[in-house]
Amino acid sequence: MSWFDLAGRDLISELDWTREEYDIAMKVTDQMKGLYYSGQPHKYLEDKTFDMLFFAGSTRTRLSFETGMIQLVGHSQFLNPTAMRLSLEDTP
Repeated sequence: MSWFDLAGRDLISELDWTREEYDIAMKVTDQMKGLYYSGQPHKYLEDKTFDMLFFAGSTRTRLSFETGMIQLVGHSQFLNPTAMRLSLEDTP
């Protein structure tokens, strides 16, 4: 299996991916970070958008993801569940 097999896949829950798929994703992220820190130009995430939806307050995680997307020439959007009128409740 290669990282190409993960193209177009979403990660919503820990149950969505196998251990092998996680390992591949971590190897790719290490390579991307290495390029960033070595100053080598890269545009792997150019014109890509990462939508973030957190039901629990997660400022540190949100800012970490936003920073990463900026460093990798991408864009991130925080979607607020309350403003979107989303709930984890069984009834509206």
